[in-house]
Amino acid sequence: MIDEETQIIRLKQIAKFTKNILNINWFSRINQSLSDYDLKLSEKYISAVGLPESNIAYVFDWNEAAGIAENPNWNSNWWEIEEQLKVSLINESLRYIEEEELSHALNHVTSQTAGQSLEAVAFEKFTKDSEDIDYYQSFVNAAAGMAIASAYQAALVLSASADQDHPFSLKFQLFENGRLPLGIIGNTFSIF
Repeated sequence: MIDEETQIIRLKQIAKFTKNILNINWFSRINQSLSDYDLKLSEKYISAVGLPESNIAYVFDWNEAAGIAENPNWNSNWWEIEEQLKVSLINESLRYIEEEELSHALNHVTSQTAGQSLEAVAFEKFTKDSEDIDYYQSFVNAAAGMAIASAYQAALVLSASADQDHPFSLKFQLFENGRLPLGIIGNTFSIF
């Protein structure tokens, strides 16, 4: 039996998080060197997912970022760890929030993030002289998709009342800091 008071508290936390999505300066620090804060968050993230030996790489431009985003050789351990974390958070969340309520809240998070992140990746955001608009547009969609997935994951952390040093919270903080964390390929965590 779900405690209604606990459910309301957690849904309010997700609603507050969703409202704050409007205030994020999505992708505002791409093309800038990584700050000490970016590096610290990245190190905490890769340690939290159990891959502390991973290197952190700064991605210089959108063409390089697009190549990384399209690379099919994602670190399978990293991918599996994130999937297991997601399933665990969903299961924990469903102990306190009815499935339909959780679904509505998460859908609101993703739709809000989609609108904000896509608006932030206007054509001029990454480059003014792209020669291949279709290739560029697919990257824009991938960047927004990564932001949407990360917001969904961060909302799950709230719904499960998990530790704020959870890997998904740390990764989302990179987005909040204007970055685009691309993921781990091989032994490298790439950030645009």
